[in-house]
Amino acid sequence: DENENTIDFQISVMPKENTKYKKSILFLWEDMKSHSMQSENTRRMLVDFFSKTSFDQSTSFNVAAFSRKSDSENNVLKLLSQSFTSDVNKLASAVFDYETSSRVFGMNEHPKETDLYLAINEGIKLLKKEPSDHIGIIVVVTAGLNMKAAGASTELETVRKNAVEAGIPVYVVKYHQI
Repeated sequence: DENENTIDFQISVMPKENTKYKKSILFLWEDMKSHSMQSENTRRMLVDFFSKTSFDQSTSFNVAAFSRKSDSENNVLKLLSQSFTSDVNKLASAVFDYETSSRVFGMNEHPKETDLYLAINEGIKLLKKEPSDHIGIIVVVTAGLNMKAAGASTELETVRKNAVEAGIPVYVVKYHQI
């Protein structure tokens, strides 16, 4: 966790026949000006993933960028597609064309921290709206920080509980901050 404590978790191996089920996969892309190099690396990774990997039509995707949530915003996620889609070329184009954040935070706004747990929680809510015969999966590309010190609205335990209850695995790809 963020305090470098070990977290107990359970692993269950999905039966092989589950691979034939429909899947809705949500990529959460941390988008902060202070992480510009990592944001560009994430962009290239996502474009390559959607452009160079073949998928069957039963798998749908969406990508959502997230950063700090201001008091005036309703959601921390900015969806790149209005709905989950199996049109990976459309998503590759949306990722390529996405204008990364240029927002600069003040000294008391913790510019290298994001609403990570809130973004994951919003992703869980999005996936729960997908058809019930879809397996939901979240892949987060992040520096791995939450704004706990600045009064985060969502804690790790809440996210873990919501993900387990919804049966949605959350995979985190943590990059090193430069």
